[in-house]
Amino acid sequence: MSLETIPPPAAPLVPFQIRYSLSRRQRLAYELFPWLPAIAGTLGFVIGAAYLFVAVAPVFGLLFLLPVLVYRGLFRFLWSLMRHARIPAELRVDQSCLYWHMPPQPPRRLPLEGIIQVCRTSDPQLWNVLHRDGSVIPFPAESLTPEQLDYLKGFAWRAALRRRAAEHGGP
Repeated sequence: MSLETIPPPAAPLVPFQIRYSLSRRQRLAYELFPWLPAIAGTLGFVIGAAYLFVAVAPVFGLLFLLPVLVYRGLFRFLWSLMRHARIPAELRVDQSCLYWHMPPQPPRRLPLEGIIQVCRTSDPQLWNVLHRDGSVIPFPAESLTPEQLDYLKGFAWRAALRRRAAEHGGP
C-alpha cells in the first residue's frame, strides 16, 4: 500500500487520557538506551582506575567516585529501577499536543505534528510513539482504542507524505 492511499483521520478525536504503569523490564528497555555511551565510557574509566589503584597507589581509588558524580542521572535511574517494581505514567492527547509524564522525569509536552512513527515494540504489550525531537513514549497496547491509535498514526503518515513530497520536489 502506498502512502498516497492511506487516508488521514476523518476527524479529530475528543481529547483522551490514559494512566498506566511500566514494569522494570519495560523501563529498562526504554530508559537504558540513551545511557549506553555513558556506560561504555564508565566501564573503560573504571578499568583504568582499577589498574592505577592496584599498580600505582591506593589513592587512585578516589577516581571511582568520579563516574558517580558525572553520571548521577544514570545511577539515580539504576537506584530507582532497584527500588520500584512498577512506576506510574500518564499520557494525554488533545487537539494539538501530546503530554507525557513518568515520574521522576518532568512532564513533557510534544506537538502532535512532530510524531514520526507509532509502532509496536519487541515487547508485544507495548507500543511506542516516536517524536522528531528524539522522544520515545511507550504505552500499553490495550490502553488505546483502534480509533485513538489511528488518530496518532495519522500524524505519522502525514509527516511521511510531507517528507516524501520534499524529497521528490513536490508540493
